[in-house]
Amino acid sequence: MYKYLYGKWDVLKGLVEGNASIRFCDIRHYARLENDNMRDDEAFKKFEFSPDSIKLNFAGIDLPPEDISSNIKFRIPTRHCLCICLSNKKNDEELFEKFNADVCIEFNVEYLIEFMRFLFEEKFGGEVIAKNVTYYTDNAGVSFLPDNEAVFTKHSRYQHEDEFRIAAFLPYDEKTVIHHGDKKIEPFKSCNCSEDDISQGNCKCYFAFFHNGLPDGFKSYVGEVFKKN
Repeated sequence: MYKYLYGKWDVLKGLVEGNASIRFCDIRHYARLENDNMRDDEAFKKFEFSPDSIKLNFAGIDLPPEDISSNIKFRIPTRHCLCICLSNKKNDEELFEKFNADVCIEFNVEYLIEFMRFLFEEKFGGEVIAKNVTYYTDNAGVSFLPDNEAVFTKHSRYQHEDEFRIAAFLPYDEKTVIHHGDKKIEPFKSCNCSEDDISQGNCKCYFAFFHNGLPDGFKSYVGEVFKKN
């Protein structure tokens, strides 16, 4: 099963050439992207309702819509995770432009999912979920949206991305501690980088890099490579 990874050749060529790790991002990273077309506060999903489209009841008393002066807004937290975002669209001109990309890499995600499940489920007792993103409008229903499902839910303004996402969850979320020898790793610890470090690309605290141990790394996972002229 192939999906498509868009980006800069200078950054992604190591995957194609077999000498680089693959990068997953903390879900909170996407709120700080420099590209306006991609930036989204994925730590929360935001929903908005007009007063006449929802019923509010406090202590058994219905609140009339005319007594509400503005739209009603909800924020639902997203479960902490590490994820990678790909697309179902192959060599798509719009995505090249929106992502400011110069390469589209065809990637066998079945192999990647198998590797991530071995690492996160068998070694860390977590869970790996991989599936298409569902897109919603401002007034979508919010009666049932578990925090792990919120990871695979995005506003309809991003629908052109046709995104496929692989997310790795750890058992205790932000309280998880991984013991590696005499080191203690807190994978979901909040990032304290300065805005300057973030803008200059010097902040790595929301990134996780994985290598599968093969001599050519992830090279065998790569199918066609499309470069923008």
